[in-house]
Amino acid sequence: MDSGFWNAIERLERLFYVTSNAAMKKFKDKHGEDFEARLVEMLGDRLFYIPDAPADVFDAVGELPAELQRHRSIRGVVILGDYATVPSRRIECTDPALLQNLHASLANPGNDDDAWWVWNDDLYGDRIGNLLPELPVSRLPIIPAMVGAPFVPSARPSALGLRASEFPFADTIYGDLLDPPGAMEQSPPLAMSGPASWDGPILDPSQLATDWVYLVLHGLSGADMELTGTSGPGWRPVAIDGSVVGGAWQAPAVAFGGVCWGALVADPIARYAGPGSTVEARAIEESFPLEFIDHGANAFVGFTALHHIPDVPVTDLILGAPIHRYFWENVTQHGLAPAEALFQAKVTFIQDLLEDADSLALAEEMKAFWSATCIGFGW
Repeated sequence: MDSGFWNAIERLERLFYVTSNAAMKKFKDKHGEDFEARLVEMLGDRLFYIPDAPADVFDAVGELPAELQRHRSIRGVVILGDYATVPSRRIECTDPALLQNLHASLANPGNDDDAWWVWNDDLYGDRIGNLLPELPVSRLPIIPAMVGAPFVPSARPSALGLRASEFPFADTIYGDLLDPPGAMEQSPPLAMSGPASWDGPILDPSQLATDWVYLVLHGLSGADMELTGTSGPGWRPVAIDGSVVGGAWQAPAVAFGGVCWGALVADPIARYAGPGSTVEARAIEESFPLEFIDHGANAFVGFTALHHIPDVPVTDLILGAPIHRYFWENVTQHGLAPAEALFQAKVTFIQDLLEDADSLALAEEMKAFWSATCIGFGW
């Protein structure tokens, strides 16, 4: 294993780590029997083991709030393990009253691809036992060969932006915050048939070797590893796929994916992970976030469910789009590490929700709030 992981552990002294015996077995199988002993020696009582075979995520968390209370100087929590070994919370992201309003106002309120269920790791940042996070949370499902260095704002960062043709709102975010006065790359528009010559995908691996990556594309819930530049019937240009993220590139990047199911690291989606189901971790080559962090990215921030964002030009950002801007403001203007940048973005987002928003818009906004997650070290 590259020394980057151990260097990060040593340098970032105000983080708390959550893992399990099952996760440690996977790490030792890959990185050697001394992995766990070295981690215990370096972290001491800042390493918390969830119970073996917990009944659910609430059983897994157990005494964690009390431990976090004892460590008052902790800035954040890093989960070491995948969903199969350190469970994520399956949460219905709308309250019953809101669902009743949806039933009253829509002919088919259940016609949400996730049935309003999402994966969420925030419970591991709950310090006072109220089921809400007081601390930022990030997750390392794998310990990659090259761990992204601890986040340090660059004086002259490089940036890459790519959006689908119907998401023009992202241009302003990119131009204002990531690469003034640069422009995002844009996918070709929807067409009933492709061009006479098409070499796709749009990106190549070398372009990912940058400091900041902002992707606003279309994704699917399966592990087919294609993000497309448009949706609907007809020709859909592939913007980025497994051959790109799995190619020859390396960078301690911060990546944000405004992509449906773009941050999935396990199967099935939360909708189908009810009682009695089995959650299985995805392999690196089956997950965009895992490919990014395996190539040295500090973090991939994205969404574990279908992500609602405006698909027409808008004057003011609506639905989940404000999270994009708040996150990049926190990274580029305030120098926050990705996990903390997402945490603060969600705080601002929830404070700004319009009380008079219609039921469907509020449900879609809450879905963005609860499905946003940080994969990678994040600090």
